Amino acid sequence: MIALGLLLGRHKIETGLNARYREIEDHYESQRNAVGDKILMHATYRFGALGGQFVVPYASRILRRCINGSNRTLNLHSRYIRMNSPKVRETMSVLHHRKDGAYRYNGFRQREDWRLSMAFNPYKITTETIHGQQHVTLWYDFTWPEPSIT
Repeated sequence: MIALGLLLGRHKIETGLNARYREIEDHYESQRNAVGDKILMHATYRFGALGGQFVVPYASRILRRCINGSNRTLNLHSRYIRMNSPKVRETMSVLHHRKDGAYRYNGFRQREDWRLSMAFNPYKITTETIHGQQHVTLWYDFTWPEPSIT
């Protein structure tokens, strides 16, 4: 009974937050953001960055970069992405016999590679052969248009 109450309570909170986020998006599109909108969004993203550093540290670092507005290149040296990611392994098996270059992989289902999807979904891969050895860079250009201020 307690579990059912907690589940229903969580559902109500989730539904309420989703409605509030849609409202904030509407405010943004109509250029009438309120201070409360900004506070909630900053709290949401900062909480995500803080909590994410234990589960998906590279996604957390990307999120902190976006929140703080840094446009410097962020280099992530992830053992998971390099050695264990099923999506990267699948991509590399397809690219193995292709010529060097940049390839874009559109979005994939989160269940295919949950950890990678938190940081890169979609993603791009650049391959380059140097002295007979293939070098691979997984990347994404995180650029968004500046919001107009009236």
